[in-house]
Amino acid sequence: RSTHYHKWTESETQKLMDFINTNEMAWEMLIEQLFSRLSVAQVKNKYYMTLKYKPQIYQKKTQGGQLITNLLFSQERKYEPVDIKELLQTLNELL
Repeated sequence: RSTHYHKWTESETQKLMDFINTNEMAWEMLIEQLFSRLSVAQVKNKYYMTLKYKPQIYQKKTQGGQLITNLLFSQERKYEPVDIKELLQTLNELL
């Protein structure tokens, strides 16, 4: 399939993030239902770039999911590995 440039709208980005939150990473199903004109690579790239550069758009349904996302993708940790002890402590606080 040939690909073309796609300028993502905020609405499309939110639909993508909501779908992944609900259905996990069922990329083929996502393409079939919402983005039939795009390739799997385009959709995956948008998902991972959104997590990296705009984690506030990633609206998990649980508060804990949002905290974990922010821990993993905060700007100050951009080039550093996540501190596993800090992540586990946050998880334990949520449970």
